[in-house]
Amino acid sequence: MTDDDLRQRFSELRAEEMRRVPSFTIPRPQPRARWKLQLAAAALLVLIMMIGLVLRPRRQTTFSPADHATARSIAAWHAPTDALLKTPGSEILSSMPAIPDLDLPTEGVTP
Repeated sequence: MTDDDLRQRFSELRAEEMRRVPSFTIPRPQPRARWKLQLAAAALLVLIMMIGLVLRPRRQTTFSPADHATARSIAAWHAPTDALLKTPGSEILSSMPAIPDLDLPTEGVTP
């Protein structure tokens, strides 16, 4: 195999490779009006939703005496383990210690 043969084969390989390589072109910039249209559509949708929330009919909820009794019974319920929360010495944590006001001699002390 001579140098000319190698050059010929490499030339054929380069040509074949160039046929397979996609052309790299610079994409054209997209028009900017599209995002403005999307923004306007989103703003219009939000506006319609806000108007719908403001103008919707308000329903007055009424509770029966049975509902009130159920709510009172639930509010009065205590867990069976509430007694475990009262530990010995817990009254120390719920009270403020009293600090006595001592009258100390003030002679020789300058403010």
